[in-house]
Amino acid sequence: MQNIVKLISQGENERAEKQLKKIAANDAQCFDAWYLLGVVQMNLEKTDDAIASLTKAISLRENTNALKNLTSLYIKLERYQEALNVNDRAFKLNPNDTGIQHHRGSIFFYLGQYVEAIKTYRKMIEIDPGNVPVVNDLGVTLTYVGRIHEAIELYQDLIKTCPNDPNIDFLRWNLATPLLMLGDFLRGFQLYETRTKMKVLLQKYKQVESPRWQGEAIDGKILFVRCVEGLGDSIQFLRYLPKLSQFHCSVIIEMPAHLQCIFQHLGVPFIDPKLATPQHDIHTDVMSFPYLFKTDLHSIPPPIPMNARHKPIKHRIGIAWRGHPKTPRDRHRSLHLELLDSLFKIPKIHYVCLQKDVTENERKLLDMNSIECPILDTLTDTVRVLENCERVICVDTMIAHLAGSIGIPTWILLCHVPEWRWLLERADSPWYPSARLFRQSKMDSWAEPLAEIKELLSLSNASIHSHAH
Repeated sequence: MQNIVKLISQGENERAEKQLKKIAANDAQCFDAWYLLGVVQMNLEKTDDAIASLTKAISLRENTNALKNLTSLYIKLERYQEALNVNDRAFKLNPNDTGIQHHRGSIFFYLGQYVEAIKTYRKMIEIDPGNVPVVNDLGVTLTYVGRIHEAIELYQDLIKTCPNDPNIDFLRWNLATPLLMLGDFLRGFQLYETRTKMKVLLQKYKQVESPRWQGEAIDGKILFVRCVEGLGDSIQFLRYLPKLSQFHCSVIIEMPAHLQCIFQHLGVPFIDPKLATPQHDIHTDVMSFPYLFKTDLHSIPPPIPMNARHKPIKHRIGIAWRGHPKTPRDRHRSLHLELLDSLFKIPKIHYVCLQKDVTENERKLLDMNSIECPILDTLTDTVRVLENCERVICVDTMIAHLAGSIGIPTWILLCHVPEWRWLLERADSPWYPSARLFRQSKMDSWAEPLAEIKELLSLSNASIHSHAH
């Protein structure tokens, strides 16, 4: 086994795998062979094989490291209940192991068991107050449940105590979120820029060799602007584009092809991120604009002008109830279509589905309520449908940004602790003057905001009806 361990340490994982498979075939009861085979397969990113090998190893001997590795694989695959089952076994073996405890907190967080996650992280911090990754995860969890000031204090204290810790930029980056939620945009957007020097985040995107723009004079230069986050983010922050005219530079925008179609009227060249990076002098991304232009609550530019004319048809309301399922907060921000059923019973309203990926069950419910389902192959199709909507009712998804940019009255259903951009407690949005926000008063309960919307729609209907008589 020593030779195999040496191979693994030298990165010779494929050779090690072959040898370990032979040993395991000859001696199926050899724990070390199965355990090391699982480790090697993890290194080779053969996730399913690694799970099988580690499961076999654990069946031969309950071992802390094998259980920890198997837990991490289940977390990676987002199979959180299985991760918890394995972690429970590891925790019984070694409840003081920090790796096991940290896994435990993470699993509780991903399962939405935030109280348990906070308890787990707090216990770890009592023993090791300077554990930056654990403090970071506790701060994220506190922010998720709306304990904003606690999160800020936690982050700030450790940033002061451990300013040179190699993981401290995670705290600075995550401190941005609660500050932005409170409307402290100057500090929040400055800290949000920390992401631009975090290798683990930069690895997700195509690398650009040019220097990053810091707001200096760039007369006559070519500025390469990247849309690297979600579609909603791109729509929200392209509003800063007109401000670039004062810098007398040329602009090229990197943007997904399916988003380009609604911005062709802006008269700037676009390029798909899948294509080679064009020649340019300096770059930035749209998420840096609020920082570069020193945005506060009172200096937000108007939404980017859309190539659309709002020509509302009376009683025509667009609806969207789900966002992208891979978005971290999606389990809280999206709702089941059935919950809108009471709105569908209000007479005289003609609902239009703005959801592109309707499931079979959703289609049945939409058909039962005679809800129009137009073909939405492109974002241009969506914009054309939106133009005729008197109002839009949606959750926090790209539709909110599109409708808000067109200037359509947009009623946005928000979870108890929404994305920072919607701030806290207020019913309006400084980003979208035509938006009205309907917030949950407690986590995962849509009853109150939906009841409020139902009452407003019913009153509006009754008012129209009385005027008709």
